[in-house]
Amino acid sequence: MNETSVRLEAAKEIACRAGEILKSNFGKSFGIKRKKDRSFVSDIDLKSEKKIVSMIKRKFPADGIITEESKKIESKDGFLWIIDPLDGTHNYIKGIEIFGVSIAVCRAEKVVAGVIFLPMVDRIYHAVAGGGSFRNGKKISVSVRKMRNATMFFDSSL
Repeated sequence: MNETSVRLEAAKEIACRAGEILKSNFGKSFGIKRKKDRSFVSDIDLKSEKKIVSMIKRKFPADGIITEESKKIESKDGFLWIIDPLDGTHNYIKGIEIFGVSIAVCRAEKVVAGVIFLPMVDRIYHAVAGGGSFRNGKKISVSVRKMRNATMFFDSSL
């Protein structure tokens, strides 16, 4: 297994572990703050992020990390993880079950793998550069529908 594949498998495991945190706290009370850019951050964002960062640093101590809420950790080996520990914070806050954990793995400033885990529906999507995209391990592809027949609008503003 090459270095990217090892990180992809780790990203899937890490996303699922962080997703457990999101799911177990969904619908419960938690703290919410506004950031400087006026977007929201919850205590659950921070809890999920802490779990993700600790797991990455334990498995890949030389890798860099960029998260939504913390300062950047510089890479010593050319790998960089880009993390959104609660992708869909507005939905989460409003009790809408459409949210997840997003993780990208980069090497030499190119995205080489990505994972999105949706814990409320137990779906994990992953893709690897040159290797296709998958949902729960099964190959998926882009729809052939015309955009006008596939567009949906959704507003989760607070």
